Amino acid sequence: MTDAPRDLARLCAYDADGELVLREELPLGEYYEELHALIDSEEFRRERGVARVVGELFDVDGTRVQHIDNHYSSTGELARSRILHDDGTVTEIDR
Repeated sequence: MTDAPRDLARLCAYDADGELVLREELPLGEYYEELHALIDSEEFRRERGVARVVGELFDVDGTRVQHIDNHYSSTGELARSRILHDDGTVTEIDR
């Protein structure tokens, strides 16, 4: 039996070649209530060459409640976002 992540946001950032640039794990409450450079700072992403962020959000029971797939321009701006919610709905943004 494996231990499922609980109350956790797991984020992986990739460059344009698909290479892992950064991996972050933080409590879900902190993810929702505080600013984080990887999600909220174009400058942070631009400086590190982040082109894509893939994330999974898990509730206190270990159920995945969201799967996030964000794509960014070379300037760090959000270009496209797709969020799959636990109820099967999808939220998409294409700029």
